[in-house]
Amino acid sequence: MTILAHSHTPSTVTPNPAEQRDGITVMIGRCLPGLSPHPTDVWETTDMAPQYHYEALYDPTQITLADAETAVRIALAADGKHVSRFLNEDTPRTMAFTDKVTGQKRPFVCLPGCDMDHRADTNTPTYAEDVYCNIPGGAGSLPLIGSLCDEGLREFTVLGWSINVDPYSTRLGRRMPHVNIEYIDEHYIEDLDPDSLETVIHVLQERVDSLRTAHTQLVALRAAYRNQSAVTA
Repeated sequence: MTILAHSHTPSTVTPNPAEQRDGITVMIGRCLPGLSPHPTDVWETTDMAPQYHYEALYDPTQITLADAETAVRIALAADGKHVSRFLNEDTPRTMAFTDKVTGQKRPFVCLPGCDMDHRADTNTPTYAEDVYCNIPGGAGSLPLIGSLCDEGLREFTVLGWSINVDPYSTRLGRRMPHVNIEYIDEHYIEDLDPDSLETVIHVLQERVDSLRTAHTQLVALRAAYRNQSAVTA
């Protein structure tokens, strides 16, 4: 695990609103290769000059809750302060937004691991159907040729997936966590519940098993073909 902790003074003569707040904010964020850190958890303490800001960056595949707490305590150690509040990423967080149509406050639960910045939802009136959570699952890519290619080979995204929830969707199935699969560039299998996802996995596994059979057969045929070609040469 890599932990980076630092402090900085406001970048402007007049501090921005975030820098004017009482106390300090310590953010633990994901730091992935080639990407900017994405803050996920927020720790707050008080009685500290607001111009100080600390960040602890970690690999989310290795971090534990205890490690996270230790990281922030290390970041604060120089000032002898302690963490007074922790928002646990492992626990779903309840937020609220102002419905742009009704003007009423409406709650929603943010999924643990969600990479959406919900400040736009919570700080300004928002259409209820536009509020959603997204947990990215990554994707593969393969070079393909065919009618979707302008010319020659083209790299396509294959079997990308994400876990989503749309708490106020007009499609009831989307109001619970579900999986969307990007089968190939911008072509999706959507709104999969656990049983539906299991069916998709079963179909794909059958095709993978078939490809493994093809691989074994191909290795044998190439060896036989090579030997036969050597005899007739």
